[in-house]
Amino acid sequence: MLNAVAKKQIPASDVSADIVRQLRNLKDKDVSARINDVWGVLRDSPAERVKAIAEHKKMLSTPPQTPPDLAQGRAIFTKSCAQCHTLFGVGGKVGPDITGSNRANLDYLLENIIDPSAVIPKEYTATVIEMKNGRTLTGIIRAESAIALTVVTVNEVLTLPKKEIDALTPSKISMMPDDLLKGLKEDEVRALIAYLQSPKQVALTR
Repeated sequence: MLNAVAKKQIPASDVSADIVRQLRNLKDKDVSARINDVWGVLRDSPAERVKAIAEHKKMLSTPPQTPPDLAQGRAIFTKSCAQCHTLFGVGGKVGPDITGSNRANLDYLLENIIDPSAVIPKEYTATVIEMKNGRTLTGIIRAESAIALTVVTVNEVLTLPKKEIDALTPSKISMMPDDLLKGLKEDEVRALIAYLQSPKQVALTR
């Protein structure tokens, strides 16, 4: 008689966004529903995002005339990404530390940059907070006590007394902007992606 195999539960935080995207590609409604319930936001990318991802992948898969400037890529990352993300020990803590992510995978990078709202882990899901004084803000709730919430926004960490909060609404939109690459020239996009895929830190040029 075969022994029963015990089911092993894996913490949702141990399941990477890359794995979740692969599970989503199975097109299994039950799997997708379970991911949304325990892991976070999961949806298909709109057609225009899919097109943009394909166009950028085609461009980046074509060898450039000159190698991408990694120092330029780091400068762009510092300006556009480091406020929220940490890479090689440098940057903010609003979003996940991407040093150990699947950065070498071009598909992974483009999907997360061009459509960041497609896959959002629960610990990085934003909440729209309406205050009784009429103020509305969006941030990630990092801690909660009996009397207050600790909320991280793009610019600051706030402690909000619960008695001053009127409503909390979970957001399905990532705090990361989805037009990050739109204002960049081709050489700048190549430089940023090359830096994000770099296995080690590079020096900034003076």
